[in-house]
Amino acid sequence: MSKKGFTLIEIIAAIAIFSIAIVSISVGLMTATRTWKKSDVKLQTMYYAQGMVEVLTGSDINKLKSMGTDLVNGSSCFVYFNQDYNNFSLYFLKNGVASVSNTFSDTANPNNFIGWYNSGPAINSLVSSEDYNAGSTDANLYNKCIANNTTKKKYGGYVMLKNSGDNLYLKVRIWDLQFGQDSGSTREIYMR
Repeated sequence: MSKKGFTLIEIIAAIAIFSIAIVSISVGLMTATRTWKKSDVKLQTMYYAQGMVEVLTGSDINKLKSMGTDLVNGSSCFVYFNQDYNNFSLYFLKNGVASVSNTFSDTANPNNFIGWYNSGPAINSLVSSEDYNAGSTDANLYNKCIANNTTKKKYGGYVMLKNSGDNLYLKVRIWDLQFGQDSGSTREIYMR
């Protein structure tokens, strides 16, 4: 009698090998997708941080200095916005009291980053005692940024101005608040 077909053990072995291959491929695809999404989010925050730095540094340095009223100790704020800097709001301390501003008198850009730059309030103090300390961590700033996101925007950021000798120091840090502190991108520049 000739044997045709496969034995039960051969079928079980084939199914096991096939299952291991499918699981391995699935895990690889999920990891690749997750890595791609992280890269995409990081690229977006880099884009926004760089855009803010370019607008802020592309003008007269006196305009930039006027945005921070205490440049000796430093002036900082948290910024919140959705895609393309829309629905922009600014969190800052004014005479020690928390303030949120989200409309500016620039009629062409009433509630976006350019509107704040053109006509928004100056930032007159630090939003955190850790702002310029060497030991401060981005995790501390991120947690404070999240805590003050009362407007529930997608992106949050931190902007700081400080005199450093003959230079003006500008730091911009942007996070995608839906993806955590690892999504952050920082741009720092010294200007004369």
